[in-house]
Amino acid sequence: MILNARTLAPALLTTSLVGVALFGALEKHPGLKDDALKEALRAERQHQRLDPIRARVALYLKVDNEDGWVYDRYTKTKIKAGKPPLPTEMWVEQTWPRLQTPHPDAKTDLHQLFPVAPKANVTRATFPFCDVKFPVWSEGGSRLGIGSGRKVCFEPPDDHKGDAARAMFYISVMYNAPIETEQEKVLRDWSQRDRPDAREKRRNDRVEKAQKSRNPFIDDPSMVKRISNF
Repeated sequence: MILNARTLAPALLTTSLVGVALFGALEKHPGLKDDALKEALRAERQHQRLDPIRARVALYLKVDNEDGWVYDRYTKTKIKAGKPPLPTEMWVEQTWPRLQTPHPDAKTDLHQLFPVAPKANVTRATFPFCDVKFPVWSEGGSRLGIGSGRKVCFEPPDDHKGDAARAMFYISVMYNAPIETEQEKVLRDWSQRDRPDAREKRRNDRVEKAQKSRNPFIDDPSMVKRISNF
């Protein structure tokens, strides 16, 4: 059999489709890594900044509306979706702590904002993420306590670890903000242990509708390995 473009095309197309079906979306920016990859991601990003009120409304009405309910990502409590709740019911958690926010626009960037119960939000405060070894507080799978290096730190539930890690990677790249080395190591581990699920991918789509931008580390988690230092 003579192989030419006409005979190879169907086979190549089939192979590509099978690859997408088995492994997800094709690799973004193949061949790029580290600073070159970061620059490419920033260059292609289309972002529409939201003011605080619009961000809260979008979060509770659409982005985190799961069949009429909004779930606290730290303690699993829930409230009815719709208009923004009272401060006694639910707060908006900045995954990258507010007092350490690298850019004003990051404060209302929905990719790093999640609904969290008031007590859990206050408990997490500005503590870094870690695997807690000796907890002093725990609820719903979240823990605050002592991690490696005898530092006080916070650990979210297993099903939010990857979400939190990819939110941190997104802020780090898009707003050019470094992540402390020890915390970065933990986040890399979490991103592997808790891969993007249907809810996280659906949320990425909803955020895009609200503010035009996507989190590329949800679309292609393999890019984490191509960046040696966040």
